[in-house]
Formats: sequence, C-alpha cells, structure tokens
Amino acid sequence: MAEKITLQDIARHVGVSKALVSMYLNNKTAGRVAEETKRKIDQAVKDLNYKPSLMAQALSSGKTRTIGMICGGLKNPYFAYLVEDAMEEAAKHGYQLLLALTRWIPQEEEKVLENLLQRQIDGLISCIDTPRDSSTRQILLDSKIPVFRMNEPESDFSNISTDLSPGLNEAMRRFAEEGYHTVHGSFYANSIWPAAFMEAAKAYRLNAEIMSESLNEKDIRQLVNSQSDPQAHGYIVNGYRSLMYLQKSLADIPDSRPSIVIGLDDYFILQNFDCIKGSIYTDTPEIIRSTVQRLIKSIETPAISNRSEIVSQSIFLDRDASAKRQQKLLLYQSAINFPSQAERI
Repeated sequence: MAEKITLQDIARHVGVSKALVSMYLNNKTAGRVAEETKRKIDQAVKDLNYKPSLMAQALSSGKTRTIGMICGGLKNPYFAYLVEDAMEEAAKHGYQLLLALTRWIPQEEEKVLENLLQRQIDGLISCIDTPRDSSTRQILLDSKIPVFRMNEPESDFSNISTDLSPGLNEAMRRFAEEGYHTVHGSFYANSIWPAAFMEAAKAYRLNAEIMSESLNEKDIRQLVNSQSDPQAHGYIVNGYRSLMYLQKSLADIPDSRPSIVIGLDDYFILQNFDCIKGSIYTDTPEIIRSTVQRLIKSIETPAISNRSEIVSQSIFLDRDASAKRQQKLLLYQSAINFPSQAERI
C-alpha cells in the first residue's frame, strides 16, 4: 500500500518549508508567496496526488465545511428533491451536507438535533417546526451557529422565502369575478401561506377560512358536506394530503364543480386535475439554492446577522399552464439516466 503523502513531502519536493506549504494551501498569507512558488506547490500537489486531511483542516480553521439539514423524512418526494438540490448546491461551494431525519416524530427531534450538532456542523437548514417553548428551539439558539429556514417567518433565525402575494392576489381576483364568496385555505400552520392568504382574501372582500393541513379525510368530508352551496366555495391548498382528501370528498357531491387552486413547484407531481382551476407556482429549487448560498455566506462572514430575505415571486398559472408545467417535470424525470446494474458493479 502506498504511503500517504504529507505536507512535508510537498515541502521537500518543492524545496520550501512545511509551514509555507501549509499557509499557502490553507489560503493564509497566500498573497505573500511568490507566484513561482505557488505554481511549484500546485504542481507538486498534482504530481504527488496529495489529499488534504479534512480533520486537520477543521482543527486549523475551526470549520468542518459541513452543513447540517434536518427534516422529517424522504418518503415525501418534496423533501427528497429538496435535500438533493441542497446537497448539489453545497458541493458547488466545497461543502458537504449532513442529513438528519426525525421520521416526523416530535420526540425524536431533540435527540436527532443533538446528534447532528455533535458532528460539529458549521450551519444548519431546519425543516422542522420549533415552537417557542420547545427544547428543540432552545438547542438551536444555544448552538451559536447560523440557522436558516425556508418560507417560515422567524425572528430568531434567518428565513429565505417567496413573495406569495402576486399569485394569491390573482387567484382571489378570479374567485371574486366568478362569484365565489368564501375561500378555504389549507396550509402548514407555521408557513408563510396563512398570513398571505388572509391578506389576499381581504383585498378582494372574500370570506377566508383556514383549514388545518392536519385534517383527516373524515374532517374534510364533514366540512364539504356542511356547505349549503358548494359552488360558492373555493379552495386554495398547499399540501398533497389535504388536496387528495378534498378531491375525494368533492367527487361524492353530484354535479359539484368547485374550484381548487393548488400550490405548485418543481417537486410536486399531480396526476389528477379534477376541479383544479389553476396553481400558485413557487420556484422551490431557487429557494433552497439561495438558502444554501446565504447560509455559507453567514458561515464565512460571521458578522452577518439573522435576517429574512425574499428571493423570488410567485405567479398564478391557469389550469392549462399548470398541466403543461407538470408535463415538463414528468418529461425531465423520465429523461434521468440511472446506472444499470452492470454499471453499478
């Protein structure tokens, strides 16, 4: 087995001190190193196939170049796509992404988060709820590392989000023009959707009612059946489970053709467009890429304080445009080349 190449081997090959090689490769005082010496060190690294010790670099810089990400699980395709895009963006900047899953069990969150922090991550993307009185939130605050969230308004952590107003306002305008008087919204409680939904409904003088995203099929069926005139009720839904239950409940009402507007992004696959009036499209891939970029900036520039930032605008897509967007996504996924069994071996 070949011996591992060390900084001393690089220094001996070039004819300079080990300290000079170390400072240059760690980007310290690189400006004071002669250009010819830099060239010789770079060539020696290549010729000798030198691989730096990540542990040694971490000890020297105090940084592991590792980002943590915590979420419920990957069986939900949304999070599977989200994690993959975060991982790719982190790699572009020379960072590794370390993923921790809570399996959607609140009691697991504290243990999983502590385990993640013990790996000495430099920053964290959190996709779990952290109520103000929770121990999980306190652990994050005590960690003293940059913590970023997506599309969730926060005062204690940085938040990268989408402006939902353009898409929601257009949806409400269409509901009002078509004679609807009440619009129901189903969203994750701690997301940016509920507040933006209520504001848009108020602007068009529509009654607005929030349905909990956690409602089960029975609850939604009771809600739909309680409406004296289902045709006067519209729905805006950002959540696959609620949409599935809602469509099933509405299908049981004879001659009912209520309108549903869905939250749509490039992670969401919808096969059934029954009752779909249109969608509010948000560029989630851009949001996660921006989150990773700004997290890295916060890691490398600690003086940057927590802040919220809007990096994209939502848009309203009618039924046909929504279907075309989905078709484009399906074509993209079908074009992905997975390695064959022979290639894996």
